[in-house]
Amino acid sequence: MSEIKNINVLNDYFMRYMFAKEGHERILLNLINAVRTDYNQEPFEEVKVLNTFNLKETINDKQSIAPKVARKVDRCRRRLDVRAVTKSGETVLV
Repeated sequence: MSEIKNINVLNDYFMRYMFAKEGHERILLNLINAVRTDYNQEPFEEVKVLNTFNLKETINDKQSIAPKVARKVDRCRRRLDVRAVTKSGETVLV
């Protein structure tokens, strides 16, 4: 059995901050489209992060679920969602 390595929790904070923070949609779009292009898939025109969380800004902060969203969303949907639009106008969840 392979050994499970410890993962630095700061990696998760960085990735969420970099790709899920409001205003960073272009960075996320470029990443997703780079992967899609490598697999000969149609690139997306835009992405929208449907973030149900109040993201941590420091390691000591607590992550919480946005109150207005939490009331509207059932338990299984309390996660980070990304909605993308293709050139043909199709909307998909990534």
